[in-house]
Amino acid sequence: MWQYRDGIDDCLRAFKDRGDIAMGRLLTDLAAAALAQRGLRLPGPLVPMPLHRDRYRQRGFNQSVLIGRWLGGPCLEDLVERSRNTADQRGLDARQRRANLDRAFRLRRPPPRAVTLVDDVMTTGASLRALAHCLREGGAEHIRVLVLARAV
Repeated sequence: MWQYRDGIDDCLRAFKDRGDIAMGRLLTDLAAAALAQRGLRLPGPLVPMPLHRDRYRQRGFNQSVLIGRWLGGPCLEDLVERSRNTADQRGLDARQRRANLDRAFRLRRPPPRAVTLVDDVMTTGASLRALAHCLREGGAEHIRVLVLARAV
């Protein structure tokens, strides 16, 4: 939707790091309005980027789950679990990010054929790629991605 700069980065950090839920809701509502204005529909149910239970306990919420709920489509919050508590991706280069996510996700049940992955920010795409790989191995055939911002 947006580039991760020029104030959007500050807004997303406020949401994710400081728990500013209203900011996250505002950004998601703006993204949903932009999708509707363009006539774009998200195929299949939404699959939010899972957090490991320890990270969830620290933060108190999963921003990707909230984004998925606010988008209003069916949201498969428990389809995939983060089976390893990976290191924070910030500060890692692309190779380190890929290695960090090796076998980090596990399916709880077979996925639908088409899904849309949901996350707040895409930097190198390593997390989304690893999640998509897990879903493909489980049988998903059509995978789309929706993020609020993309790092440049």
